[in-house]
Amino acid sequence: MSAEGVVGELRQILVQATGREELLATSDQTPLFGAGAGLDSLSGVMLLREVHRRFGVDVAAEDLNLDALATLATLAAFIEERTGRASAPPRNRALRRNPQECLVVPGLRAGRRPYPGRTARE
Repeated sequence: MSAEGVVGELRQILVQATGREELLATSDQTPLFGAGAGLDSLSGVMLLREVHRRFGVDVAAEDLNLDALATLATLAAFIEERTGRASAPPRNRALRRNPQECLVVPGLRAGRRPYPGRTARE
């Protein structure tokens, strides 16, 4: 999807989250919070949830500072960066599914942890 397509979808998500049709004409450089688009914490959460549903990108989990939420353009660039990496799995996905898949220690039986004094073969 092109950058313009992502920004267009984000504008529609903004309208859906806030109920304000005038946000369809918002510039992609308009700040999302504060005086710009006027998002508050609830509408911001609704925006993030819909972005995750439509694009499969969990902004809150991948961008801890939430810098991607500065403007529509920064959010669109963040989404494109994450969805453009088809070969790389999304971060933290395996950890949420099954923590046992994340750590593989050769010779360690399932259910055993390598504590000091215990070898991997015990």
